[in-house]
This record gives sequence, structure tokens and C-alpha cells, in this order.
Amino acid sequence: MEIKRIKNNNKGEIPKGKKTKIKITGIKNPKEVLATSKTLLINFLKNKSLKITDPKWNDLVPKKISNFISQLEVIDFDNDDLLYNQESSISDLKNLKNWEWYSSKIINNGLEIIVKDSFYPRYIWIFHCQNIPLSKFWLEDDKFGNYGIETIRDVTTYKKFKSL
Repeated sequence: MEIKRIKNNNKGEIPKGKKTKIKITGIKNPKEVLATSKTLLINFLKNKSLKITDPKWNDLVPKKISNFISQLEVIDFDNDDLLYNQESSISDLKNLKNWEWYSSKIINNGLEIIVKDSFYPRYIWIFHCQNIPLSKFWLEDDKFGNYGIETIRDVTTYKKFKSL
């Protein structure tokens, strides 16, 4: 059901019950960011029975995300606590994901994603690993309220990435 919603709910449809709206604004290519994020989640949902160490994940994680992660150094993970290596990211999705993608929509210079339940900031990496600064995020959570994202240092503010 979640895969169907990822593919088809593209008008900002609102679920019944608690939800979180993730707004990403002031970005150049929202359609590409949304498509990459959808591909990642669909590939994960179709293959979540794979072990996190399975080499198939290298092909299932979109290149834009894996290229970004591969350019990070240990200090970057220490500075930006919303970034994880690929195995940790897949592990989080497998073991801790408590939300479901419900809908999305493209807005002026950005996008909105609506998920059922609370979307904990630890999953921002899905978008942040597409070289999106944390200052571009705003969450409206029915459980925890409205808030922006902050970390010790945002890797996108001090590091240049090669062809993502």
C-alpha cells in the first residue's frame, strides 16, 4: 500500500490521524529530489528482507545518494549528526521506521512530503544526502509541533561535492 501511495499520491493528500508535513524550500531541482527519494523508498520497501550488508544495496540506493555518502569522511559524520553511512541508513529504515509515506507535491522552488505519524529528524538523510542544506527543512508534526532542523555543523555548508 505504501508503494502505491508513493507512486500515486502526488497532490499533497492528507491521511486520517496524526501526520507530519516535511517542507523543503529554496531548492533548484525539487522534481529530481522527489524522484530520487521515491526511488530510494520504493527500492527499500521492495527489498527490505535483504540483509543490510547485502551488496545488492549498492545498486538499489540511488547513485545520487550513494555518491554523496561516499564523499563523506569520518569528521563529516561527527559534525553532521543527521548523516549516516549506507549500512546504518538501511538499518534505520529496517528497524526503526515508524512512519509511512502518504503523499507528496511539488511547490514553488521546493516540495512537500506528508507522512502518516511522526517523522523523526533522523530520516532527513533521505533528502539531506542529495546535498540539501538543513536550513531548507521545516517540519509540521501533529505530535511534536513545528520546527526546523539543526545540527552541530551541516556538511553542505563547508564541503563541496563532486557531480551528484
